[in-house]
Amino acid sequence: MVEQLTQEQIDSFPRFRDKWTNIGRSTGRADLSVVKPIINKIYEQKDLEAPKYFFHFGNPMDMLNGRVICRMLNSFDPKNYQKDTINLDNDFMRIFDMTYQMYSEQFDLKSAHGVDWSEDIKLGMLSHCQNLLKSKNMLAYRKELETDVLYGNHEAHNLAYYEFWDEWFKFDFLKPMHAFFELANHLGWWCAEKEVAYLSDKPDEVHVDELGRLHNTAGPAVKYRDEFSIYCIESHSVPAHVVEAPDTITVEEIDSQTNAEVRRIFMTQFGFERYFQEANCQIIDQDFTVVDYNKQESMPRMLVKTKFDDVYLIGTDGSTNRVYYMPIGNVTTIKERLGVNIKTCKQAHEIISGVKESNIISQS
Repeated sequence: MVEQLTQEQIDSFPRFRDKWTNIGRSTGRADLSVVKPIINKIYEQKDLEAPKYFFHFGNPMDMLNGRVICRMLNSFDPKNYQKDTINLDNDFMRIFDMTYQMYSEQFDLKSAHGVDWSEDIKLGMLSHCQNLLKSKNMLAYRKELETDVLYGNHEAHNLAYYEFWDEWFKFDFLKPMHAFFELANHLGWWCAEKEVAYLSDKPDEVHVDELGRLHNTAGPAVKYRDEFSIYCIESHSVPAHVVEAPDTITVEEIDSQTNAEVRRIFMTQFGFERYFQEANCQIIDQDFTVVDYNKQESMPRMLVKTKFDDVYLIGTDGSTNRVYYMPIGNVTTIKERLGVNIKTCKQAHEIISGVKESNIISQS
């Protein structure tokens, strides 16, 4: 039993952190010639036969949906089926075509059922999927299959922990983790079933801010080779239009956000001045603050409250006259944490700066 770490071991923390942070943010497509032997080894460690089929997708969402379709096709009877009028959305058809291609290339339908692949078989499979989706939607099916997903390079936070203990203490029970350490360098999300492994690529692009949070205000924060993208600002997931077409954001959409930070992000993209005008926010206080006591320069400022009781101090830059919209916090939260019933610009300024205005000689 390990009761205490040495200083050398503690000093190695940043090495593991940096290594696995880089792996977690790494990009690239899965090379099946490299990935297959590693996955086969993982199966072998569990006393399972290597997978017969490898279904390779461009992104995790397509992989999960493709897995659902394969489950549906497993219950398809090629000797007894019907062809109905197909009324499935384009996204389902796209994933079905992709999955069907891999399914038909790897699965020997004639050997298993004595039936050749044909256009009729494909239409029958589509009808079968459509009939199954009448009783339960795609999301419900997918949720049933999400509990055993393995995350490849996105498992970096856990793998860093296990590799630390493996490197320093060589515990036997951690030996099976070696294959997972290796696989994380080559693969994104994946799923392991008895006879089939479902694989997805790592992203092609990953963007973070100076704090290491997923962030991009000019495009997707995460983008895959097939254009599947995830948009994030300051680590918060947002719809694509918030980044790509912020002029289409509406006040109603902003006000529907229940998370205060997300609401602030929407407002930033929308434009604070525009929001305060269109949302009819309440002006709590207005005054002038001295910029330079020696020159007797002052600038106007305003304290505004939104319908959610979030308070903003609006002020101008002393040298450029640029307008700043500074979030102070929620009225109730400020009172609970600081004991301040905020009503004036002066109170807001002192909360932001942490300094009493009477002690400020000049500001900009």
